[in-house]
Amino acid sequence: MKILRKAPLYTKILIGMVLGIIIGLIASSLHLEKFVSDWIEPWGTIFIKLLKFIAVPLVFLSLIHGVTSIKSISSMSRLGIRTISLYLTTTVIAVILGLLMVNIIKPGNFFPTEKSSEFLETYKSSIEQREHDMHHIEEQSPLQFVVDIIPDNLFSSLTNNSNMLQVIFIAIIIGIAICIIGKEKTSLTCKIIDEGNIIMMKITHIIMEFAPIGVLCLMADLITKLSGDMEMFAALGMYALTVIVSLLIITFIVYPAILYFFTKRNIKDFYKTILPVQILAFSSSSSSATLPLTIECAEKGLNISNE
Repeated sequence: MKILRKAPLYTKILIGMVLGIIIGLIASSLHLEKFVSDWIEPWGTIFIKLLKFIAVPLVFLSLIHGVTSIKSISSMSRLGIRTISLYLTTTVIAVILGLLMVNIIKPGNFFPTEKSSEFLETYKSSIEQREHDMHHIEEQSPLQFVVDIIPDNLFSSLTNNSNMLQVIFIAIIIGIAICIIGKEKTSLTCKIIDEGNIIMMKITHIIMEFAPIGVLCLMADLITKLSGDMEMFAALGMYALTVIVSLLIITFIVYPAILYFFTKRNIKDFYKTILPVQILAFSSSSSSATLPLTIECAEKGLNISNE
């Protein structure tokens, strides 16, 4: 137990994932699916909710703290241009890679025909809504995504995890305003933000101590729901394979290229630091839930400054 306590987070999460699969398989063989859904799955849901709960305040306070630590507006502009450029470039790479992998592996071909018809009927209204949204997007201005980043209500943006870009915009605007006014006149505000950021980072650390248990519960529930339907399990396996192959390409080709051309980071240390983030993202399927861990690993593991 002492060795396990001292083990790195990614090792604990991997152990939790494996144990979750084992528990799920045992529960399925003993027909204990209801027990898992009633007594095990809720703990996984609680873990995801806790991560989502801290995502907005963590990003909000961390960004304001980061912006106010930048020495000048000009250096902020340079950093902003680099950040946006990197964000757009990696987004394009991700979209192209995703489309290529889906068209090469074609995981949808492994989805059972009967289930396909059933799912199409069940989610018919949702599919129609998405098709409507797609046509609506095609008619929009190319700059609509910029318009969507600007919030029209401060509080609605801060209470919705899906509006994270708006939260980022608000935080940057507040940070810039503090920089222009000067820390002498906003010392109390800066102190509150700095202390709030420290508190949120500590809460993140506490929640991540329960990550192995959360992943275990999520995996156990997933296995019990799918083990009775091997066709669905196989279809999910092909989807997982598509995601894993894409992640491997990103991890061993895209990331090393970025590190080689733009940083002097040790690639092994980088992999060791981001592994918990990758595992949690894969097991939770939630970017907002993974965001707090991403920030913690970036600041503490990679020693990236707030600035």
